[in-house]
Amino acid sequence: PPLDAPTLYCSWYWYGLNYTEEYLLRDLQALKNLAFRKPFDVFLIDESWGIQLWGDFMPNKRFPSGMKFAADKIKESGYIPGIWTPPFLVSPTSDLVRNHPEWVLKTSLGENHTFRMNDKEHWIIDPTYPGVLEHLEESFRKLSEDWGFMYFKFDFMRAVFLDGDYSFYDPHVNRLEAYRMGLEAIRRGVGSDAYISVCGGHYGGSLGIANSQRSGSDVVSFWDAKEVPKFRQNILRTWMNRLWQVDPDAMMVRRNDIPEFEGSHAKLSLGQFTDNEARVNALNQYIGGGLVTFTENYESLDADRLELYKHIIPSVNSSSFPIDWNDPVLPSIMVTRVEPLCQDIENWNTIALVNWTDQVKTISFTLDEQALKSLPGDDFLLFEFFSQEVKGLYK
Repeated sequence: PPLDAPTLYCSWYWYGLNYTEEYLLRDLQALKNLAFRKPFDVFLIDESWGIQLWGDFMPNKRFPSGMKFAADKIKESGYIPGIWTPPFLVSPTSDLVRNHPEWVLKTSLGENHTFRMNDKEHWIIDPTYPGVLEHLEESFRKLSEDWGFMYFKFDFMRAVFLDGDYSFYDPHVNRLEAYRMGLEAIRRGVGSDAYISVCGGHYGGSLGIANSQRSGSDVVSFWDAKEVPKFRQNILRTWMNRLWQVDPDAMMVRRNDIPEFEGSHAKLSLGQFTDNEARVNALNQYIGGGLVTFTENYESLDADRLELYKHIIPSVNSSSFPIDWNDPVLPSIMVTRVEPLCQDIENWNTIALVNWTDQVKTISFTLDEQALKSLPGDDFLLFEFFSQEVKGLYK
């Protein structure tokens, strides 16, 4: 992976499909005027930009000036332009399907294979069919060279390998090989300098091509029973940071009890975390040591929640190690070795302790090799981060 993990704003977890050119221009202006002065790198336009005829890669009426205009405005504001696409999915009513119906992946019965995304049935493009790889390469070259995007979030990548009932045009190619062929063509299109973030893909099949890969499931802006399994995924995959930059999905810490928008994605704009839950969300970004993603409405973000971002932006660029990795429920002790870029500052370690239960719990750890990670010396000063209290010297 690249040496420094980027930090990015993603439009999805506030706006969903409601993001528009008008909102984009407003957000870019807000970043200049308001208190959100954190040094992030990428401004990502998520799913809302397309005409929903995937395969054609054309902007919808929400972006009347086109996507090159959007990318140019992002660059003018000092950020790297990012864009979301589902490369292997095609709409049954797209021009691509109308012109090349033979490119659609078939089942063993010869029927068009379907994949459901956001309550709609899509078809899947067959990377082994002659002409498809060239189409992928040319399409993403347009997004990169013509439009100017340099960060690519590729979603629903599993569509091309998830089901065993695939009948590729080339019978000698298996599912993983087809996935790899398609991703290689896309990389040729976007160029070697572009950043590729894979969501819902194949870890091994993306190795050497993807700059980052999602380490956990999609997040929400309120705590529910599914939250702990998501944290488990991210905590137990921090080791992957040596292969690519892990992506724990977006951080949200806002307070908002009334949805900003209507429709099926209305809940995206909520913000119902307690203070402790908000801290755990910040920790979820910190421990990976890779990609840091966030989605907020800058104009309504409370000062104390905004403060949390200064502790994770930019990325610490060092993944945590769970000491109790074999805990049957979820690791609760995670150590991060912090190596400052300023060589005049010595290394230090942070130790994150999390009580995942609703009951009071005592968590203890030993200052052994796992916790110290080769820090020199025999006496260590312990400082509690959130309370900002010195706890004393320990041997």
